[in-house]
Amino acid sequence: MRSAICIAAMATVCLAAAQHSFLRRVGAGGLPLLDGQTVVSDVRPGGWSLLRSQADNATSPASYLQAYLLRSPSGTIEPVPLPDNPVEIGTGAVRADGEITVFPKLGELVVYRRSTRTIQRFPLTGPGAGMALVVGETATVLGPQGMVQKVDLVTGEVQTLPRPRLDNVYPDYPLGISADGRWSIWGTYSSAGYLWIDLTTHRAREWTFTPDADWGNLGVAESSGRAMWEISGRGTAPKLLRHDFILGETAEISVPQLGHAWLRGVAGRYVYFTTPDALVAEDTNDSLDAYAYNRATGEILLVSKRAGTGAAGEVTGFWSQPDSSEVFFTSAASGVTPMATGLYDGLYRHNVAHPGTEAVIQAAGPAGRSPGSSVLSDEGHAALLVDSVSVRIDRAGTVLEIPTEGTFPKAGAVADDGTVAAWLTQDNKLHIWRQGLGTRHFDSPFSTGAVWEPVTCKVFFLETLSNQFPRLCAYDVASDTLRRYTNGEVSVAGLDAAGGFMAFMVGKEVRVWNLTTESEVTIPLDFASYYVGPRLTGDGLYVSVAGFRGIANSIGRYYKASTGEFRRTTPYGLATRDSRWLDSVQSSELIYESTGARFNRYISAQFAIDGPTVGPEQIEGDYVYRVKARTLPELFGNPIKIIPNGQVELQFNDPLKAGLENARTWVRYRFDGGAWNIPADQRFFRLTLPDGPHTFEAQAVDDLGRFGKLLSRSIVVDSVPPTVGVPKASRSTKGLLVRITSSDSVQAQLTLKADGAYYGNYSPSFLPEGGYEFLLRYLPTGRRYTFTVKVTDAAGNSTTSAEGSFRY
Repeated sequence: MRSAICIAAMATVCLAAAQHSFLRRVGAGGLPLLDGQTVVSDVRPGGWSLLRSQADNATSPASYLQAYLLRSPSGTIEPVPLPDNPVEIGTGAVRADGEITVFPKLGELVVYRRSTRTIQRFPLTGPGAGMALVVGETATVLGPQGMVQKVDLVTGEVQTLPRPRLDNVYPDYPLGISADGRWSIWGTYSSAGYLWIDLTTHRAREWTFTPDADWGNLGVAESSGRAMWEISGRGTAPKLLRHDFILGETAEISVPQLGHAWLRGVAGRYVYFTTPDALVAEDTNDSLDAYAYNRATGEILLVSKRAGTGAAGEVTGFWSQPDSSEVFFTSAASGVTPMATGLYDGLYRHNVAHPGTEAVIQAAGPAGRSPGSSVLSDEGHAALLVDSVSVRIDRAGTVLEIPTEGTFPKAGAVADDGTVAAWLTQDNKLHIWRQGLGTRHFDSPFSTGAVWEPVTCKVFFLETLSNQFPRLCAYDVASDTLRRYTNGEVSVAGLDAAGGFMAFMVGKEVRVWNLTTESEVTIPLDFASYYVGPRLTGDGLYVSVAGFRGIANSIGRYYKASTGEFRRTTPYGLATRDSRWLDSVQSSELIYESTGARFNRYISAQFAIDGPTVGPEQIEGDYVYRVKARTLPELFGNPIKIIPNGQVELQFNDPLKAGLENARTWVRYRFDGGAWNIPADQRFFRLTLPDGPHTFEAQAVDDLGRFGKLLSRSIVVDSVPPTVGVPKASRSTKGLLVRITSSDSVQAQLTLKADGAYYGNYSPSFLPEGGYEFLLRYLPTGRRYTFTVKVTDAAGNSTTSAEGSFRY
């Protein structure tokens, strides 16, 4: 029988966060100009539109990497407070009244309701989405390869629509969908033309179109969803083509001005295109501009206009409102409107029926730019950000910019009050800036760093000496003097200073200097094969070393900095300035030293975690943040899979732990509400269940009595293979057509032989009720073809048909 696995489709609902409270932007001290590009993700009849901005300062507080914003018909803009990692969301769609916005992402549909500021989540299947539409309480999601899913936003039901019969054109990617969600238009990578699909009857119609040489399929779908527009004859007699899929007719309109044009959209009487040609007198530039062709009058109108007179030029993007003459365009040109745009393309609005162009969005805060590297001061009050343009110091939100010398600068260190900063450049120079005194320059290997020691107010670094080992040096800021300590061999990876002490590694020993008394302590190392460190805690109390002695047995050690006395063994990591936390040597994790609890330290990982922030502040790019600790333990991955012969396959990854306690955490599971089972050490195993529907539940639990979110899956177990008939072939005008009946199967593959020799495998071209059709095109004639069809059900059970044959 047909089997299935179904993710429980009830939406999870949560209040949308006003901002991501675990991070803040630093180093943004420029003019209030957008520091990234903004484009239109969707525009609906009535005027609501969804913008996608890569400008961090498009919102206040700053957004991380990407923000979505709703624009009302009156032009007001408000952010969509998505709690997700913004880089995981690539497209979105807004309902015509602006109340609901949907964001398809891999495996999930995220829904934002504007009036309640709540987020809902619904499961999706397939390889992602290229387009979406919201009508009423139904979201239609169009993905690659013709996949269409409809989501009921009230009940949570997710329906995958059947695919239509295909002939010459395959639906590789969506191009448009009608406002009512009934009709869709698709493009193909093969340049064979375009495909129209009725999403209610699941019927398809093709328009076989051969593009102009070197142009490819560059047509646009009409907002009605019934017609496709193209340009042909660019090199000779350019003309517009409108193919009506409903009538099956193609109309031609001679438009000589389209010789070098790209179509951009169709709305009402206007067909929009861009071209480098100057088609009106006020277009005096040699770059790309947007125009409208009025189908009623034949008039050509400039659309990418400046606020005053003239063409904007350098148009990079274009969008049109389906039911009006309002358009949006982006341009890299300056001075399009009186409002400055900065370094990035500006987004503008223009109404074809009325004069005037206006900027769509303004910066909500000062501009910044992503640095090449950055460091945070020991207490987190100052940040140093360096790039090829300048060095920036952020002191509690006040940004100071310093011109830099040399190439590819790398951040070194910064004082907590922001009065001293050090950075290196690729010409092996160390640059030390002091407030009020300017910048000093020293020779130092680019591969090493510089350390600021706040008790003595000195910068420690390694000086490059010709034909000798690097020499340890200290620059005294107060006296503007440099002290050279030794010519001895110093491990360039092991220099650190904090709390009035300096530590470095020589061979297999650590030397710790008291910078006040100038006394020295030597700590011999004999507990591992090689060592990393040393690292001092911020109070100068401990010096930390990590020793490698095999993947499973590597450890760290704390020693007392003043005496060298061994204090305790730690997990395999190095101390941060906060002695309670370690930086893992093996992975990008923070470790809570007293329990060994581990936390992913990347910003991107924090978006998916529900819980409080913990640990010292970190810096990544131009964002300062703290990691999160989960409130409850969580399952990791999808633990169940249906396989053939009435079995299920269970695979449990290590669950994600909650809190700081590093409590023992395990997984429990059950079927059909029965007793809970614990998989013990079996991470991967199979079970046989009776055929029929079952409910699978799994949950992460820890020793402190915390129960994670319950994972529930509705499954249908199946041990019965699908049935299949005998394939029958016939000659058609387009090739050899093979039909076969089947029940309870979800996929099929035809294996073809020609005169007894293997020829190829084929997927169905159509999925009629109760079977499959295969259209085999371009086969050589005069040969005998034999074929079998293998059908597979949702559980993976398969059946291969008897062999059919046909002389073609």
